[in-house]
Amino acid sequence: MVLFLYEAPSTMATPSSITYVASTTASTIASTTTTTPTTTTTPTTTTTPTTTTTPTTTTTTTTTGYAPSAACTGPFGTQRTYNTSINPWGVAVVDVNADGRPDIVVANRGSGNVGVLLSSGRGTFGTQTTYNTGSGPTYMAVVDVNADGRPDIVVANLYSNNVGVLLNIGSGTFGTQTTYATGIGPFGVAVVDVNADGRPDIVVANANNNTISVLLNIGSGAFGTQTMYATGTSPWGVAVVDVNADGMPDIVVTNEGNNNVGVLLQCM
Repeated sequence: MVLFLYEAPSTMATPSSITYVASTTASTIASTTTTTPTTTTTPTTTTTPTTTTTPTTTTTTTTTGYAPSAACTGPFGTQRTYNTSINPWGVAVVDVNADGRPDIVVANRGSGNVGVLLSSGRGTFGTQTTYNTGSGPTYMAVVDVNADGRPDIVVANLYSNNVGVLLNIGSGTFGTQTTYATGIGPFGVAVVDVNADGRPDIVVANANNNTISVLLNIGSGAFGTQTMYATGTSPWGVAVVDVNADGMPDIVVTNEGNNNVGVLLQCM
């Protein structure tokens, strides 16, 4: 039996209006389906953009310290000068009055004194105060030699053949020098503990008799008699540093007359 699909004349709102008619001659079943389209509505979502504002932090940097003496036209400004005595030679910059500001100490070779210029803040300095030394002060070191927490002055007096020690007596002022004999023509000077007793000792290059002198600190800022060691010709500069990593400081000296440097290793 074959079924034929027949649509009724009336308007079909749903599949229930379809009428099926039977026939006995056909061997194939044909099926016609009328489909009512279905509309699917997808909900539309409207998204309102969210704006995130990142807070802006303004940092104000305050620079403290010392201002240049004049408008800078390069890495450094124009120099500002401060008067010294005659023929200033060696110079050291150390806080000598414990106010947290570095001061200037200068050896005035032509006038036989050292000048101390205290910092007045922001990279400026006051008028020098002078302290008498021997004749021809050349180089110096500013180091606490008597363990009172105040840096003292040790100066090589070229024409007096001695070194002078001026102890700091507080507030950046210094007492009268005490002198200790050296070789002839003391020039370069270093103040370093060479014998590991915790007290800084004096090492000085004697330019005119080709030696260096070592004066051991015996306490309270006093020093013993020199021990001399031979160098090359005209030793001028001297440095005291451990160069062979044995824990003991050695002496390096410039021999101006030989165009070389000499190294004296410590063998204690």
